[in-house]
Amino acid sequence: MEIIKKDKKSLWILVVLVIAFVGCFLILGPDISSDSHQYVDMHIHREPMYPLFLALLRLVFGEYWLTAMGILQNLFLTFSIWYFAEYIAQKFELRFWEKLIVLALELMPHIVTPLVAETNVVLANAVMSEGISMPLFTLFVVACLEMLTQTEPQKAKKAALIALGLAFVLALTRGQMMSNILVWMVALCVKLILQKNSLKKKLVQLGIVFLMVAATFAVRSVCVKTYMYAVHGHYIGNTNGTVHMLANILYASDREDGENIEDDAAREMFYYVYDMAEEYGANYKYAGETLTEKVAHLEKWHNTINFEMLEAPMRQYFKENVSDDYIIQDIYSDEMAGQIIAGILPKCLGQWFVNYLLLACYGLVRSIAVVHPLINWIAGGFYAFAVILTGYAVRQSWKKAKKIDSIGWFMGLTLLCILANAFSVSLIIMPISRYMIYNFPMFYTALGVLLLMLFRKKKHNKR
Repeated sequence: MEIIKKDKKSLWILVVLVIAFVGCFLILGPDISSDSHQYVDMHIHREPMYPLFLALLRLVFGEYWLTAMGILQNLFLTFSIWYFAEYIAQKFELRFWEKLIVLALELMPHIVTPLVAETNVVLANAVMSEGISMPLFTLFVVACLEMLTQTEPQKAKKAALIALGLAFVLALTRGQMMSNILVWMVALCVKLILQKNSLKKKLVQLGIVFLMVAATFAVRSVCVKTYMYAVHGHYIGNTNGTVHMLANILYASDREDGENIEDDAAREMFYYVYDMAEEYGANYKYAGETLTEKVAHLEKWHNTINFEMLEAPMRQYFKENVSDDYIIQDIYSDEMAGQIIAGILPKCLGQWFVNYLLLACYGLVRSIAVVHPLINWIAGGFYAFAVILTGYAVRQSWKKAKKIDSIGWFMGLTLLCILANAFSVSLIIMPISRYMIYNFPMFYTALGVLLLMLFRKKKHNKR
């Protein structure tokens, strides 16, 4: 990545950010949420990177590990915000006040989340993986943009490797962030296809990219399973993902769909959970008529179906019939959930897919705004505006130089990241604000810079 050229103003910005963020932590203290104990206890549901980070802090700092966590997370976040603003300012030759706007946009998720997110946490102060995944994602975006815009082959390759490395670390920090490995693949493949090389060379390059992605996923799987074996004595990946996925599929099903479940115990579990959901009006038939009512109803009941109607009775069943070990219970619960999905999904695929698209649309809204019947349409307008402007900018740069310029890559990369995050999260869990907020500053920064670049070109052409 490009080396940031430091000046006195830049360093003063960094100092102010450090004082503000670390000071905020020292005043407010660590934020302990309902999920925090899972990271501290190295729970089987959690990816290894953040629990290992906390374990290292406990080892080094003892009883002061929470203080060390808060300070380090805030320093890391501060650096990522500062680095992103400096990089964008240099890349697009922004003036000082324009750079300050980029900084303000980067700060917005950390101001808005405590106010509008369901958990109301200060992310950098929280014992949650977002404390390191958000700054890691910011650096990932910078590395990808450098990979796409760098004209020197060696520097572009270096940026590509850094971006893939950051995507790998992100995937070990939060499961949803595995989608960034695919973002990296798609972005790089588009760049390689557009380059003026022979078809044979392009095919070889694309083949190498696919192999690197496959290897990255494979190495991630080995790392997670090795961690689980070292900590829990089981060579397995994170559990409960299949149960989470079943929640939305069961919501979309009808009782007769259970006839297709082959395993007797799995079929009985489906009927038990379905009847409970039916009793509480917790399936698609009770969702209302409008799209807003349908999504709101699904989001209202998802966690209840997931944790109270599915996870709890499954664990109890396997506790009584198999083992007292919660890990064994989770393994068997995922297996049973898979059997139920295999039986009912072919019958309720259409209804489930409609629900999935509606959830993803809410995820897209929450990536740049808050969900509200009026704001939803405004957010859709912003996306349409961004796509049209990006298409126009790409067309202009292609006509002029047969290439995509930096702002076209930046806006395209941002939209790709938003799509990947919204659709990957909605596949398993609810796309709540805390999961969607990653791309908020990227979108508005890219859109603002795109407008600025088009304005500059228009002004230059008038001369």
